[in-house]
Amino acid sequence: MDEATLVEAPGRGPRPARAPAGRATLAIGSPVEVRNRFCSAWSGGFEVAETTGAGYRVRRRSDRYVLPAEFGPSDVRRPAERSFPPSGASVSTP
Repeated sequence: MDEATLVEAPGRGPRPARAPAGRATLAIGSPVEVRNRFCSAWSGGFEVAETTGAGYRVRRRSDRYVLPAEFGPSDVRRPAERSFPPSGASVSTP
């Protein structure tokens, strides 16, 4: 079995990852954004800490703290692609 398809189950060691609700499973350590439950905005700076039967547990990358909440598959996404001007390009502001 490929190492990327294993997840750590606390106290039980590695086990195969399952895709929550028919979606592709994000690998442990994958950078993600999570939906803020208060204002529905997406927040970055997280990574997948664990996959669960209902979704994911995430870790803040800044301090490695695993949040105590479980996030459903619709509340976790890969980071949005950012578009930046080419290096050396000037950016005008109104």
